[in-house]
Amino acid sequence: MRAVEVAAFRIALEAFVNVWRHANARSCTIRLAIDGALHIEVIDDGDGVAAEARPGVGMASMQERAGGIGGVCKVTRPEGGGTRVHAMLPIPSLTSA
Repeated sequence: MRAVEVAAFRIALEAFVNVWRHANARSCTIRLAIDGALHIEVIDDGDGVAAEARPGVGMASMQERAGGIGGVCKVTRPEGGGTRVHAMLPIPSLTSA
């Protein structure tokens, strides 16, 4: 469970730092939900990730952290603009029963 906690914290923090440093956003929403897995969603109303942009160290780090514990992390550009980071992390105590 500790690995999930660390991954969740680091992914949320990196996504927020990316908003603060790069997005030129006026707002950012961070949501957590549990439905057999832990979902982390960070959405901003900023410039969004350019279609031709290559993932930097922070983006790769979020994906590696999620993948390292059997989860996934995707970064997308919502239709209305901005950026959406969504990570799904399995919770061992909920999925191993």
